[in-house]
Amino acid sequence: MGIFKAMIAGQRNLAAIALELVEVNGRLNRLLKQGERTMKELDDLTREVEETGSAVASLITLTTGLGELIRDNVDNRAKLLDLAAKLETQQQLIAQAVLANQVPVTQPPPPSDPPVNNNEV
Repeated sequence: MGIFKAMIAGQRNLAAIALELVEVNGRLNRLLKQGERTMKELDDLTREVEETGSAVASLITLTTGLGELIRDNVDNRAKLLDLAAKLETQQQLIAQAVLANQVPVTQPPPPSDPPVNNNEV
């Protein structure tokens, strides 16, 4: 009879271990998904920073020669008025682009999964 009790106890231990393994597997899967989301967010952020850098570089290129154009045409009122009109148009386009890409402050953050308790693993 002692051997049967030992076998039953062993089966119960195996069942408990199997349940723990299922829990650990679930936690690992959640961690992997969380890591994938984090990597996607990092990729998105990297892309946005690169796009912003390109936009800043374009703005610098646009405005670099502006002072020189004004100095070169100081005696040509028609040319100065034309430059001023172009500058105003470009300023409006820049302002519209900035406003179009702003995230409203009142926008709620995206939903996230509950944090994983690393002490449980």
